[in-house]
Amino acid sequence: MQAQVDRVPALSVLARGGAAGADAGWSNLVRTWAMRGTLHLVPETEIAHYAAALGDSIAARETRLWPRRGVEASAEDRLNDAMIQALRAGPLGRRELAGQVGALLGAPYRTLLEHPWGIGLKPAVARGLLRLRGSGTEITLSLPPTPPAPVEVAAAQRWLAGKYLTANVFGTPAAFAAWSGLPAAAARRALAAADEGPVTIEGTAYAHAGPLDAGIEDDHLTLLPEFDPYLLAVADKDGFCGDDRTLLYRKGGWVSATVLRAGMPIGTWKLRDRRSGRIEFAPMTGWSAALRRRVEQQAGRFTDFLTTERT
Repeated sequence: MQAQVDRVPALSVLARGGAAGADAGWSNLVRTWAMRGTLHLVPETEIAHYAAALGDSIAARETRLWPRRGVEASAEDRLNDAMIQALRAGPLGRRELAGQVGALLGAPYRTLLEHPWGIGLKPAVARGLLRLRGSGTEITLSLPPTPPAPVEVAAAQRWLAGKYLTANVFGTPAAFAAWSGLPAAAARRALAAADEGPVTIEGTAYAHAGPLDAGIEDDHLTLLPEFDPYLLAVADKDGFCGDDRTLLYRKGGWVSATVLRAGMPIGTWKLRDRRSGRIEFAPMTGWSAALRRRVEQQAGRFTDFLTTERT
């Protein structure tokens, strides 16, 4: 589940009929930088697979930015070892960790770890060497209970491609590469290994996994939060939302909270007043009074959660 925005994971679960309360199994999830180098919540039991599949590509992307902060891109192991040493005594906030590492390795390392984008922390967290809690200025780092289990990279990337296809049924190498953040060649190999048999639709070949006859009711309505995995997996955005693409996929990489009918977008929504739970809708086409009532009823499923302050 995408976790860049704190409330989004719970809303994604609620949208699928799950529970967002204390009994929903949140303690079994780990916050980490994963697909596309963005924050996700993933199961504790799968962290080693995500680390093996994505750690190298995330580290390569982030370490390229380090020389601008006075740290060589080749210094990843040195920095990771210093962070692990600092955290052996217990968890530390980002600034505390940066201070201790800076005292050991020099001021540029402290500046790197204090960078607001997390460019100094991402490689170690994505590789499963460190655990991440909180967000923004409240980030806390710690060592995992046990070191990440060794998983072969190609096997982990095939596993990730299988997860992608199981969730989305169809996929192309380009779409999987865009979703995962893997290099094109690695994405192509992984998807081919996970493919249960190619399917051709309107002249385009797709890898696939799962039932081909799975459908959705023509009048099924649901609300999805911003950055929901369903919206992030869309490859053909023009075919998905046409001229309204910029309403859903906005500047700065923002993905809007969306109202779906039969799996296709018919509008966006936004929480306007946390105290009252008032949600504002922006239809893409004209909504009948009956349709608006149905959408508002669906939104009511989120009201209790949205009006409660949560950490």
